[in-house]
Amino acid sequence: ESSSESAMIVANIFRRVKEARCVGENHGQSELTRAEEGGPSYRPSTLRQTQVMVIPNNNIWNGDFFVFNSVIESINVARRHARDYVTEAHWDRMDSLEADGYDDPEWSVAVNCAHLHPEFGKKTPEQELEEMKKEEEAGEVDVNLLEYQERRLQARRSPYPSVVIEVRATPPPDFGKPAVPPPVSQTESPKSGSNDASVSQEDIMKLEQLFGKTAHLSHPTHHKTRKEEEEEFYSAIGGTIQELSAVTPLQMAQNYIAAADPTIPPTAAFTESDSEAVDEAYEFVFTNIAMMSETVRSMKANGKEPQDVRHYVVMPRFVTSAATSLEKFSHQVLNILGAMPDLANRVKIQTYHPEHVSDTKRSPMPIIMLQWDDSSTNDE
Repeated sequence: ESSSESAMIVANIFRRVKEARCVGENHGQSELTRAEEGGPSYRPSTLRQTQVMVIPNNNIWNGDFFVFNSVIESINVARRHARDYVTEAHWDRMDSLEADGYDDPEWSVAVNCAHLHPEFGKKTPEQELEEMKKEEEAGEVDVNLLEYQERRLQARRSPYPSVVIEVRATPPPDFGKPAVPPPVSQTESPKSGSNDASVSQEDIMKLEQLFGKTAHLSHPTHHKTRKEEEEEFYSAIGGTIQELSAVTPLQMAQNYIAAADPTIPPTAAFTESDSEAVDEAYEFVFTNIAMMSETVRSMKANGKEPQDVRHYVVMPRFVTSAATSLEKFSHQVLNILGAMPDLANRVKIQTYHPEHVSDTKRSPMPIIMLQWDDSSTNDE
């Protein structure tokens, strides 16, 4: 990783997580295709791939294991919470499973994110004191166990902070096919003494009269005029015509924000992403935060006070049916920012959604407002 900015590094971590997930999903799709071509004798293969992302240029992460550890743990917490979000990919998956009758189970794609550091396993004074108390209570120390634990820590101490991303794609479990019920003989004669009554000629006549009456009642008694036929014809054509709007989602968001917030600064930036997956959305949001950080840095270098640095992130295809998911997503962004000293309390977030509980924040599509704020921290 060549970047030295914390926000950009986090965005690139999510980008590599997204790429690993796509590799696993594509492997599952290709194996399903090969299984259809190969027949029952084909045995699908499991994918396991590991990628190491070395981060040598961030001085804060290089010198402080606790900061780096907190950032990676916050990222993993955000990824675990993403399982509860109602995304478009979730609805598409449910629709495909319902269409297939749940007969074609999906491949299991798991992406794990671990980390390495030159001081991996370093403990705080409080943790060391707690460990000494436990040793005193135990009364004895297992030297072999201590040596084993030290070797495990040494294995995760790398020259630079690093992130290990592993993807594993496994085929769905085979629980076996259900037993086929024995065929029922069609020539079996009914048992003697059966209560099944034979169809008489009188029953047939009643059925003929019933169906004949239905056909007679359904026959149209009113003949339409030529004018009525033309009106029905044009009405049918009009019902199939769809209106095409030349206004893009980004323009709709700009118009909405301009009407909802008259105090919007003229320097506010609007960015748009068609991302549906959560990891891709995190990547896009942190890329915007990195752009804001660079803008603030350049303004300070030119002797200007950073004011009204604001980005509106427009995502028309992300959690469009769940305002709560967008709110939780923004909270996880703040948690990750809080783990980085150079970005903690520097960014304020506000969400807009078509299903927002507040009518003043009901926008045409999901929007995340990012506002840079230097008032709560001191400049270094």
